[in-house]
Amino acid sequence: MQTLRGSLPSLNALAVFEASARRLSFSRAADDLAITQSAVSHGIRQLEASLGLDLFIRHHRRLELSPEGERLYAAVATSLSAIAQAVDDITGRSMAAAQREIVIGVSTSMAAHWLLPRFAAFRTAFPAIPLRIQTIDRDADPGADGIDVAIRLGDGKWPDHDTIPLWEEHVHAVASPAYLAAHGPLRDAADLYGCQLIHYEDALRRRATWSEWFAALGLPAPGPARSLRVTDHAVALQAAMDGQGVTLGWRPIIDDLIRTGRLADAFPRHLDTGRRFYIVTMRGATLRKPLSLFCDWLAAQAAAMKGW
Repeated sequence: MQTLRGSLPSLNALAVFEASARRLSFSRAADDLAITQSAVSHGIRQLEASLGLDLFIRHHRRLELSPEGERLYAAVATSLSAIAQAVDDITGRSMAAAQREIVIGVSTSMAAHWLLPRFAAFRTAFPAIPLRIQTIDRDADPGADGIDVAIRLGDGKWPDHDTIPLWEEHVHAVASPAYLAAHGPLRDAADLYGCQLIHYEDALRRRATWSEWFAALGLPAPGPARSLRVTDHAVALQAAMDGQGVTLGWRPIIDDLIRTGRLADAFPRHLDTGRRFYIVTMRGATLRKPLSLFCDWLAAQAAAMKGW
């Protein structure tokens, strides 16, 4: 009978894979592990050969996890983090580091509709790590305002910061099921002209607008006569849930709202901008263990999301 140990790749191979999947870069994984890039590439090729499948999709200048790679990464990142925490717990090394809370800088809508619903799982896995969510009205800047880690939308090119890619930007038109029952179905973008559009306008962060949405569909944006303008995405989502019109929502922020029936997709097409959300920390800083565990947990949560 084959033992569990005999059916698993080596711990070293899994560590190389975890770093490569988290960074989506063999060179950055090599930096994290203090080995050469060729050693990382060789280790990944050996792991893929032993499993008989590709864990990465290799593009010209970037890596992407294959569906099998996403599934393995979600399991490996969570398991390695739990092992590291258990070792620290039983040796007493985690007590002093865990006393200082991790400060997470995010938008209000990201905090309310994506982070908070998942915090119970984090608390169960890492009960000794204190967390604090700091919602701010601009892009959070780790190293400033006491923020340790942020979730930011952009191109990932921020001086003095390290990044871990999460998910691509997908922007959907959403409304309450009751509103769509009264005003739908919205089969064509021109049908949206008859709806009240809820505009989320952010003076401090670059966000897709209704004008960009209509331009992507080859149509002029409607005039301001039937519109509501707000400066907070959480308020825009609440207005849509209250049946006041159609607004733009970002995945995965809107996923739980759609799943529970508070919102619904108003239109069959969505806007892909080519930008991504990222985990952002200070560049070059040696992350204390609780913060490193939290970042790994966030990346695993993103990798576990399916159905996009």
